[in-house]
Amino acid sequence: MTLRNMAQITAFWSGWSEAVKHNSLPVRSGIGNLGVWYAPKVQEASYQNIPVYGKQLVINQPGLPSAYDSFEQNGWKFIALDSINDYPDGRGSASGQYQMNRLALNLNRTPASLPVLIFSHVPMMTIKAMINDLQRQPVDTIGCPVADKHRDVKQLNVFLTSTKMSG
Repeated sequence: MTLRNMAQITAFWSGWSEAVKHNSLPVRSGIGNLGVWYAPKVQEASYQNIPVYGKQLVINQPGLPSAYDSFEQNGWKFIALDSINDYPDGRGSASGQYQMNRLALNLNRTPASLPVLIFSHVPMMTIKAMINDLQRQPVDTIGCPVADKHRDVKQLNVFLTSTKMSG
């Protein structure tokens, strides 16, 4: 989010909080790019000392325990990954090695009988990414389609196939 002052940020989150109060369903959140408070690059240094700058506000407001979250509800395990991290080459997003390590530990501790849903703001796999991959290289060299937007899909595939979660 590129809102520039705390009054705008407060108004945004007040609206969100009001909407959630009127919802009878449980609400769990993950981090998305529109919830993260970033200033324009030329002003970024002056915002760095504000405690809720960056991701901290989107962690605090909906009550997330951290940028990475997992919980069980109604016989399912849900894992929320923070995919709003720049990939080193500047192309796309990634959850990063820390979250991938936590994900591997989490999956290894999860009974094989418990269904798991992993979600992130930036999709890990999409048909668009598959089409893009097919346009760039022969189908037999692709393996697991790699998303242009989310770079952790290959590593996630390794975790899922190497753990008891793979079926």
